[in-house]
Amino acid sequence: MIDQGKLAIVLGIEVDGLFRCKTNAGCTAQHIASELQRYYNLGVRHIFPIHLFDNAFGGSAQYSTLFYLGNQLSTGSPVSLRDCSPDGYGYQHSVLDTVALAFQAIVGQPFPAIPAGSAHCNSQGLTPLGESTLQAMMNQKFIIDVDHMSRIAADRALEIVWARGYPVAAGHTGFL
Repeated sequence: MIDQGKLAIVLGIEVDGLFRCKTNAGCTAQHIASELQRYYNLGVRHIFPIHLFDNAFGGSAQYSTLFYLGNQLSTGSPVSLRDCSPDGYGYQHSVLDTVALAFQAIVGQPFPAIPAGSAHCNSQGLTPLGESTLQAMMNQKFIIDVDHMSRIAADRALEIVWARGYPVAAGHTGFL
């Protein structure tokens, strides 16, 4: 289509709880296969397995304290952070005490603790379900987008796809 000067539109999915898999509860390989087929039949070809929050597929990139907080609200668990300054990263979560107190007053739970460290990255990589989902996506020729994945998740995703000579997309060009 592009060679003919026509516009090509690719339908995609970029959501936090892909296939309602915010956690592993109810998310099986059978469920994923069924959902992939359902969305393929609807014309979807581009998928972000991980978005702003951790999910059943793996850990999310850390680049906003707001999303760090959102992970707690969405999944019920804080992000497991590691100091990634030795890897060359410099992003640090921070929050003013007044924001933390307001959050506690409104939501009724304390603001998730932010550990010390020169740089904050997610220590969670791909889950086994995330790895098998990538395999299933490749089998159906989906475009896999690695943006929003933690560094560890993205590295593992690239190992998996490269082993099959399969290309990926990085639609936002970053966010590790």
